[in-house]
Amino acid sequence: MGLYWAHPWVFPTLDSKGRAYLTERLHISLPKPVVDGRGYVDLIDRLNVIFGKDDSPVRSFPEMCAEAWRWSEKKNAAQAALPPNRPEPQKHDANELAEPRPEPPIEVYGVADIERDGCFLEASHIRSLLERLRDKKNLILQGPPGTGKTWLGRRFAYALVGRKDARRVRAVQFHPWIVEQLMDLLKGW
Repeated sequence: MGLYWAHPWVFPTLDSKGRAYLTERLHISLPKPVVDGRGYVDLIDRLNVIFGKDDSPVRSFPEMCAEAWRWSEKKNAAQAALPPNRPEPQKHDANELAEPRPEPPIEVYGVADIERDGCFLEASHIRSLLERLRDKKNLILQGPPGTGKTWLGRRFAYALVGRKDARRVRAVQFHPWIVEQLMDLLKGW
């Protein structure tokens, strides 16, 4: 997708709609689950040949992307018009029909838990960092690799969420080039 977004006239998109369009409409088989570099270049060559034919439904990668979305919408509308399938009756295990198991209690996660997990900062400092994070919505942790920045950031996230649940926290890493671009942009303000 990134190559398509950067140069839509040069590279095809291989999102789910694009893949379906290629296989079902243009009858081009794609390896699953991904296409390697050589396969991607071969696909570009094959598509450029198809674009040059008089009977081709599309003539460029952007047109193919747009047509893949339209074709997908038409296909979904046609499937929605079909009568719904009757679900098969569910089979239940005798244990499933017993009383439902209660959910485990939610354990609140806070400053004391961050300390207990092994944080080297004092509780007052942790509290002030969490307040700043709540107010400003960001915090920059800097230091050499392996000093606990990600570990501490994850604990701060758990404290903000209120519980230690890895499913509710996601780490995002910015490439240094993006950071440089953002810093240059901020200098202009």
